[in-house]
Amino acid sequence: MAKRRYQARVCDGDACKDVGKATADFKRAQKRMAREMKRLAKRRFKRLPSGDEGFQAVRGEVVEKEGRNVVGDRPVYVGGEGYGSPRSKPPRRSRRPAADPVE
Repeated sequence: MAKRRYQARVCDGDACKDVGKATADFKRAQKRMAREMKRLAKRRFKRLPSGDEGFQAVRGEVVEKEGRNVVGDRPVYVGGEGYGSPRSKPPRRSRRPAADPVE
């Protein structure tokens, strides 16, 4: 009998993909899922979405596996939705200091 393992999975709309290998530690799978979800949301949404034009957020889940087969019909843990955050530009500095006025 195979051991039960936890597989992190990130879903972008309807398409889901596994992240890394399945691990025996639930917390490690949860952290891996959160890290990948944050990375994907940041890359996908440079700006926050506006309006409702068929938009779907990035979400994550952890499923329990036994061998290659998923155990149960529902995920063990479902993460929140990630939208990314717009990066604010730092204040621009001049390359060299202003020249002193000549008197």
